[in-house]
Amino acid sequence: MKKIPAIVLTLALAASLTACGEKSEPEFDQSAPATNGRALAQIPGLKVELDASLAAYDSGNKAQALATLDGAYTQRFSIVRGALEPIDPALTASLERALSARIPDAIRAGADRERVQRLVAQTQTGLDRAAETLRSSG
Repeated sequence: MKKIPAIVLTLALAASLTACGEKSEPEFDQSAPATNGRALAQIPGLKVELDASLAAYDSGNKAQALATLDGAYTQRFSIVRGALEPIDPALTASLERALSARIPDAIRAGADRERVQRLVAQTQTGLDRAAETLRSSG
């Protein structure tokens, strides 16, 4: 029973972060230039969505876990990638592989929770490095 409230809380937090986006521009406006500031603004939400994906996986809902991860990748990471790639292409490629292949492949395969959690934690650490890189170069 403890997992359901955690999932609800995580999803509610993800929704609230989405609702708290900057008023001056649409949060997922793919046509706007990928600046370091816009990219940095996406990283906390990306991390929350990774947690939400893991929570959905924990509850046995692979479809929701994959959908949450896909949304994080297509909507948020695309903005991060645009700003980070010219600065650190290796880190960008590593994060892209994790978000588009490693984590979703592990979820689809029904990997044990520890493996998925480890992949999520490694990706969040990479996102922290990305934030530091963007801050120091911007």
